Amino acid sequence: MRYYLYVSDAKLDMLFEQIDRGVLKRISAEVKVDLKLASVTLTRAENPAPARAAKLRVVERYIERHHFVGDIEKPGSEYFRGRMAMTWGWLRWRADVDQNGLPRRDMVLFQGQQGKHTLGLAGGGRHVLAWQGIGEESGWGLTSLALDIFWALDQHISNAPELTDQLRGRPIREGGGFAAALNARLFHGPSQFVEFLAVPLAQDKYESDGPSVSVDGIPLRLPAQNTILGTPIYVALASEPEIGTTALGDPVRADEAHSE
Repeated sequence: MRYYLYVSDAKLDMLFEQIDRGVLKRISAEVKVDLKLASVTLTRAENPAPARAAKLRVVERYIERHHFVGDIEKPGSEYFRGRMAMTWGWLRWRADVDQNGLPRRDMVLFQGQQGKHTLGLAGGGRHVLAWQGIGEESGWGLTSLALDIFWALDQHISNAPELTDQLRGRPIREGGGFAAALNARLFHGPSQFVEFLAVPLAQDKYESDGPSVSVDGIPLRLPAQNTILGTPIYVALASEPEIGTTALGDPVRADEAHSE
């Protein structure tokens, strides 16, 4: 069983609709879910929780069976998964509160570093399960498209005076700007060990001009050689690995014997 922090209903609906009906029947039987329940459109359901669990099991099994699933070291171009300690929070853009005086929750970012790898997973704040139904806004909001994520990162840094001038002056969309942003500590608070399945959006190498420093009491992370930006299908709490094991996800290749 998993304790989910984030599940993208929009991605699940989109991916599910692209799976052949015959394959859906076969996979739903394998993972023992009701196909009728899994077929419910999550973004329109009054109570999406039961259908969400069923649809996620089907979509995850399909991805594992028919696509290359990379890891944090080599995410590839389709999907990747892993397990690592991450902090997370809300990217600040526009005003900090809505018309009801509640904090805006338009985009969430999970941020972590493991060895030489830095990872950022960004997606719509409405998919954070603990936040659903609390202070939701109608109208236009950010999406998990790369351009929206880059823009939200840039706005968050511009609105955060505690971040360094060097970081705020580096455009997110140019060069390794997003890598520099993800290597900075954008959020404070304890980290949680999580597992995830995500879509890779961008990958970059970030070279530091010097040693890591602390500016105005805000520490910068040690520079990573590999920085990945992705958008998650799900993020869930996970148990930490035992000493001597790795938290990096193992790449899974599609089984050609099962391809359709």
